[in-house]
Amino acid sequence: MAFYKKLKDLGLSDVINRTTYHPQNLKGSKRIYNYLDDIINNNRKVLLYGDYDADGLCCILNWKETFSLLRYINYDIFPYGNRTHKLDKEAVKRAIEGGYQYIIINDTASNELDKLNKLLKYGLKVIVVDHHQTKYNYEDYPKGVAIVNNVIENRLIGRDRKSV
Repeated sequence: MAFYKKLKDLGLSDVINRTTYHPQNLKGSKRIYNYLDDIINNNRKVLLYGDYDADGLCCILNWKETFSLLRYINYDIFPYGNRTHKLDKEAVKRAIEGGYQYIIINDTASNELDKLNKLLKYGLKVIVVDHHQTKYNYEDYPKGVAIVNNVIENRLIGRDRKSV
């Protein structure tokens, strides 16, 4: 057991301890799961979009890993273009013109109902995973938008406890 002794000697013995995962029950997640079932079971065409920063990129990498584990490949990732912390208008255009059935938007768009409505108008279904401040509540989003946002979740429970 030289490996474990070496870890202990370096003060790193806790790096291999399993942490307990406590899934969060987010009100908006059920619709997202339903959309994901449709995407995977019916091989829907998806465009992944992430805000142009580290957490947006990490979201994209998480989706890639999730899709890989599910052996789902019918998706594209919108390439970074014009640096913005909003949903890039070019991504909206590509989603519409590219024949996508879904767009998964990460780390933005909670405050962009106009763009979300435009996507819906052209027949796309929308998933939004965000953590930014928004004045909206879940019922303010159109029917075709599946969204989770911890700001909304925390507002619902009356304390700052949940995160996305």
